[in-house]
Amino acid sequence: MAKENWHNVTCERCEKVVPRRQNNQRYCSKKCQQANYESRLKKKKCKVCNDKFETRNDSVTCSKLCAVVYNTVNQQKYTDAELVHLVLLNKGYGFSRFCQKIGIDEKVLMGLREYHQEETRIDLFGILQDPDGLVIMRKDEWIAKGKPPKPVGGGQKGMTRKKSLDGRNRRFTQKEMLETYQRYEQSGFRFDRHDLRTQVRFKVYPEFNWGPYKFRKRKSRK
Repeated sequence: MAKENWHNVTCERCEKVVPRRQNNQRYCSKKCQQANYESRLKKKKCKVCNDKFETRNDSVTCSKLCAVVYNTVNQQKYTDAELVHLVLLNKGYGFSRFCQKIGIDEKVLMGLREYHQEETRIDLFGILQDPDGLVIMRKDEWIAKGKPPKPVGGGQKGMTRKKSLDGRNRRFTQKEMLETYQRYEQSGFRFDRHDLRTQVRFKVYPEFNWGPYKFRKRKSRK
């Protein structure tokens, strides 16, 4: 827009030129603004409840509740019973991490959680977020196993120090931790007071337990 025309605006609905009242003004009046909005509304029939509704996007359901039902029935890769079983197998794994691992929308699992909690009073979200499901692991074992999921909160507890040649205490290096762990592993983890392991411990997320299931690809839409 030319600088000299900044004080005027051309209505996107009726093309009438009017004095500008706001920086982001696009219409000459609220009537034109509402008319333009309504002209872009699409009239559809909800895929779940069959109620008629209007939308400006590609939604096929009229509400959030119907969207959860639609996703559960038409796009869900696992049955409700399978999802519940997988949650019970993965206590403490984390709600968002669980959904990402099996490849489902968090809204789908949250909808199932609400229904399941009403029916059984068992909170699926609480199970996945339960800190009692976290695994305590020594740092040397964590290193030896290829550093699985990062420690929850990044916390470290306890520290074993090793005496250097001059008699001073110093911290284990990761290389020394790995070498000591391998010696313990070869000896069946028999305690050796002359070859102490590090006492640094982490709380880490448990490994995902698939149980009798396996990862499935999303069902294609019909």
